[in-house]
Amino acid sequence: MKKSKVFVGVANIAGTAMHVANALRMAGYEASSYADSTHAYGYGSDREYFSFKISPKMKLKKLFRLFLIEPLNAILYSFYFISALLRYDTFIFISVYTFFRNHIDLPILKFFGKKVSFIFVGCPEMDPDDPINNDGEIECAICKDEDLQKYCLCDQPQKKGALVRKIESYADTVFSIKVSDGFLNHPEKTMPFYVISKPAPGEGMLDKFNNTEKIKIAHFPSNTLLKGTKTVLEAIEKIKEKYGDRVEFIMERMPNSELLKKLEEIHILIDQFHAIHGLLSVEAMSRGCVVIARLGKWFVEERPEIPIVNSSQNELEKNLIKLIDERTGLKSIGEKSIEYYNKYHHPKAVGKYLGKTLNLVGE
Repeated sequence: MKKSKVFVGVANIAGTAMHVANALRMAGYEASSYADSTHAYGYGSDREYFSFKISPKMKLKKLFRLFLIEPLNAILYSFYFISALLRYDTFIFISVYTFFRNHIDLPILKFFGKKVSFIFVGCPEMDPDDPINNDGEIECAICKDEDLQKYCLCDQPQKKGALVRKIESYADTVFSIKVSDGFLNHPEKTMPFYVISKPAPGEGMLDKFNNTEKIKIAHFPSNTLLKGTKTVLEAIEKIKEKYGDRVEFIMERMPNSELLKKLEEIHILIDQFHAIHGLLSVEAMSRGCVVIARLGKWFVEERPEIPIVNSSQNELEKNLIKLIDERTGLKSIGEKSIEYYNKYHHPKAVGKYLGKTLNLVGE
């Protein structure tokens, strides 16, 4: 049989396009990642599409966008699309973004017999009125980011729902979880997606637990409101009062390459307080960290082996004290974290899963 050729893009949210393409290659498939912009945290891609952009300071920028920039970009992306159409037989799109805003590329892809899949990542697909997304501390229940709401069409739920269902009608496979499938006509047909991160550079990720005289705790929020950073800082202040120099707290913004290196020395990573974990939790587990995050009951039932310390914001201080006082258990959780990562989130494991699910032909 002819070997599958897989396109992954054009969005690269949290490095998903890059990670998926790498995972497929590690599993023996031919795949390339494409991105329409440079990622803020340094997640790369095999190729970045050039497009014309407008400076926020430019006068009459709306007119420039409508009558100059958008037509020029439409020409560029028509070329990119035709090139991909001729080269690839399988298309994996990240979130709701394809080559064109009106998704005219989807019926064309189906006309030429291409396989089309979507990987849902969260906010761009979530139904803000779905009860599961208003469960206490989850994003939709606490989000006050009006710019993000507007960008993700949360302020226009009917339009957003129509967009998601349009995508569903052309997709052979949709990878999603419950928080992202509320708009779908057939959520029962979705397949789970396992977040991917780079494996550790070598052995020895658990050596940091051999010396726990000083416990290193970290929190790396991409959005301080949605990540519950205020609660984290309040809890850490109390922890510092109790333990003094026996605890070191790290919170700063840095490129992903630096963050992965930093995780090698961190004992406890505090991620977020929604109903699922994010990419950061997976990156931390791959480095043997003890991860704290809030997980919904349904998520734990779906993934019973998960070693993350399940914690609400109100329970954070109590759980930190327990982990710090019972230091002998830290290494055990760190070991389980690496095992879980290797089974469900290692690029090669996810690549095999995606290849089997999509009936790809590899080496």
